[in-house]
Formats: sequence, C-alpha cells, structure tokens
Amino acid sequence: MLLAVPLVPFDWHRILWTPRTPPSYLGEIVFRCVVMYLIIIIALRVTGRRGVRQLSIFEISLVLALGSAAGDTMFYGTTSLLYAAVVFVVVTGLYWLCNLLMRRYPRLSDWLEGKPMLLIEDGRIQLATFRKMRLTQKELFGELRQQQVEHLGQVRLAYMEATGNLSVYFYPTTDP
Repeated sequence: MLLAVPLVPFDWHRILWTPRTPPSYLGEIVFRCVVMYLIIIIALRVTGRRGVRQLSIFEISLVLALGSAAGDTMFYGTTSLLYAAVVFVVVTGLYWLCNLLMRRYPRLSDWLEGKPMLLIEDGRIQLATFRKMRLTQKELFGELRQQQVEHLGQVRLAYMEATGNLSVYFYPTTDP
C-alpha cells in the first residue's frame, strides 16, 4: 500500500491512534471482532474435527483472531496499537464468555465443540456416523493403525472424540 505522506518513524500519535479517526471507531472494532469471531467458530465447526487435534474450536479461533490482530499491527504502520489492544481485549473476552456459557449450558457445548461419536462397535464400522463425520477409509484405518489395531475384530468400541482423537476399546485378550 502506497502512502501519500511518508511515514515518520516513532510517531507516537500514529502508533497509538490513527489520524483522522473518530473515537467511535473503537465501537466498530468491537463489532467487527464479535462478527469475525463467530464466523471463525462456525467455519471451524462446519469443517469438522480432523484438523483440530488437542485444541478446542475456541482455542483455534482465539489463536487465529489474535494472530491476525497482532500481525496487522506489526506489519501495517497505519494500524494503531490501541486498535489491536481493543481486539485482544474483545476476543479474549469472547473466549472467556463462550467457555462460561459452555460450562453453564452443556447442550451448547455439545453443539459447538461436538461430543464423542461411536465409530466402531463390535468390530463393525457404524456407517451412518462414518459418513456424517466425512472421514475417508484411509483416514480411519490410519487412525486405527496408530492405536495398534491390526484388524477390526480386535475393536470392541471406538469413539471419535471432540478433539479429533480416536479412542479405542479392545476386546480382552485371551493368552494361551
């Protein structure tokens, strides 16, 4: 982006507050944060669990939102630190609020973050669940190999957890 006026290094007025911007713009930043946070959460929820691994959807959305705010402030001289600070406060507040609501309303938590889904029962793949999760056969068998499964007959139950990890319960082994 070409600037009409050259940037003056360490211009504290520009660093902390972008010139010609009304103070009410901070309200717009709050609104933009809320909207983008919700869009990130919905997008992560729709795309499924495969890429999540160990992080909740809210933790990933927090990382994305804060990373974007920090990156813009670090790279663009026209973005003030105050704007980024407001974004950090709002996004962190939204994260805290979502966690509070999910603790209070378990159904909301189940909908947003998901709940464990039975994928294999008595050595048989539950096809409806398999299709619903949009897994490929290659992905499923790769996960099973990581759990030391040689054949489906070993598996009593297997759940796809909300984190995207596969939990496998084996039949008891009978050693001769």
